Order: sequence, then C-alpha cells, then structure tokens
Amino acid sequence: MSCLRAKPIVDGLEAEWEERVRIVRLNAMERENLTILSRLGIRFMPTYVLLDSDGRELWRSIGGINAREARAMVEQLP
Repeated sequence: MSCLRAKPIVDGLEAEWEERVRIVRLNAMERENLTILSRLGIRFMPTYVLLDSDGRELWRSIGGINAREARAMVEQLP
C-alpha cells in the first residue's frame, strides 16, 4: 500500500483520535527528517509507528496500515 493510498485511512484515524493521539507525518525525501527516521529505525516506506508519551514504541506497521489493528493499540493506551 503506497503512502498516497493509505492517506484517507490515516486522515480518518487522525480525525477519530484528535483528542487522544497526535499524528506526525514525515516525508522521507526531506533531508531534515533523516535523523528521526534513523532514530526510529525506519528504512521502508510507508512505515507507521505508535509511540507512547515517553517515546517508547508500542506498535509498528510497514508497507500498509491496518486501521482495525491501529485502533486496538490506541484503545489500550491509558
């Protein structure tokens, strides 16, 4: 699933979670994003990562996003 095909799914999750989760989108082609992509170990696009408020990784999906799986992870957040 390309980033463009996943955009409507991510947009919908962002609207659904607006009070609970902050979605940050990074363009891997922009040089200023290389440090954070490296720190998160992101090598393939698209990659979706859910971090807790302390920056610990809770969930990762590479190549596509499963909205049901992402919702289940967010529902587990305190």
